[in-house]
Amino acid sequence: MKYLTLTMKKTILQPAFFILIICLSACNRPFEKCTISGRIIGRSSTSMIFVNALDRPDPQQAKIHIPIKDSTFSYEFAANPKQAYWLIFEDDYSSPDGIHPITIFPDKEKIKLVLYDSKHIAQNKIYGGKLNNQFVLFTKELESKFDPLMKPYNDSIQVLMKLDKYLSDASKELNKKMDQTQNQDSLIVIYKKLDDLGDDAYTEPVKEINRHLNSIYKEKYSWCYNYYDQNQTIVSYYLILRELMDYLYTNYSDLSRLSNVVKSISGKYPDHPYNKAAKDLLNAFDQIKVGGEFIDFTLPDLNGNNITLSKSIEGKIALIDLWATWCGPCIAASRSMIPVYNEFKNSGFTIVGVANEIDNTNQLKKTLEREKFPWINLIELNNENGIWLKYGIPGAGGKTFLVDKDGKILAIKPTAEEVRNILIQKLK
Repeated sequence: MKYLTLTMKKTILQPAFFILIICLSACNRPFEKCTISGRIIGRSSTSMIFVNALDRPDPQQAKIHIPIKDSTFSYEFAANPKQAYWLIFEDDYSSPDGIHPITIFPDKEKIKLVLYDSKHIAQNKIYGGKLNNQFVLFTKELESKFDPLMKPYNDSIQVLMKLDKYLSDASKELNKKMDQTQNQDSLIVIYKKLDDLGDDAYTEPVKEINRHLNSIYKEKYSWCYNYYDQNQTIVSYYLILRELMDYLYTNYSDLSRLSNVVKSISGKYPDHPYNKAAKDLLNAFDQIKVGGEFIDFTLPDLNGNNITLSKSIEGKIALIDLWATWCGPCIAASRSMIPVYNEFKNSGFTIVGVANEIDNTNQLKKTLEREKFPWINLIELNNENGIWLKYGIPGAGGKTFLVDKDGKILAIKPTAEEVRNILIQKLK
């Protein structure tokens, strides 16, 4: 049987962690100096993080922190001008309003910004750079066309939330149990039940509103695809990638249309690193599904031994456990599999864990010493093989994939009980 294969490469040190690694060295275009500077109005923030717009915007993982002094900031860096970056105020992470990334496209020109507090972000200004102008115009046109259509429904949602008529009784009960539960293994079961509720997590009035919003969203996405077709720029390519990265979390994307646009726009930018990211994501959505095949890879363990996934699970039913030491739900899910592993490890079942870590394995060693996961544990350091991307889960802490002896995917993100039931059918 044939598997797609990922091979271990040399570590590339760059400001990236989780969603994906954009391999800048793969792009033949020269790096150029870019200076961004700005003025802050109406907020007392002392610093911002600066990350590739397709990376995980985590302040604890960010390499670049730009200080703000006397309400101004300035930063010079070497960057390919054809990629998007995010500026994020660090105090956004403790704000109830959440984070509000400011998207910029580096250019040879000096880029100047005027940035406001979270309640007035619509007044933000970006000066300099053709791509920045394109992005601002796109955003304004999209908002002016669809925000008025969505506003009355979103306002109604807010009213229902204030009246405690947003979540269904079943959803409220599960949320109550979740608040009262300390045991991580039990929480996994509750998370699963919440996921299974689907639309039934909401009251009937909310369902009706969502039906109207869904119709508007579909029209909105269709408008975007037409825009991408007619404006095949790096701005469009960035927006396409953002949508692909959010694909698993939305019901509105048209994967076929996105694929067609990617084929067209990638031909226009043949050496651009976005091409590989888009291809990997599209391949993942096509392959990583129940009935599809797992993607093979070779990674080291903590002793530096390179281990190939397909060889370690050959002839067995296997759970591929992608996780990270910072991901509490991932660790809880892994912990819940220990009894299942011990019960079936001598009957043709195995688990291979892959931890996605940054820079070093110090935290991984501590976590494994504490948790004592008894199976093979491998390392994806600095996301250098793009495994999370190739498995279609950028932005996620991790996910599990149960595969049969022939490499076919039996289940995605199964609970320990679901894995056990499948093993009883397949192995006993």
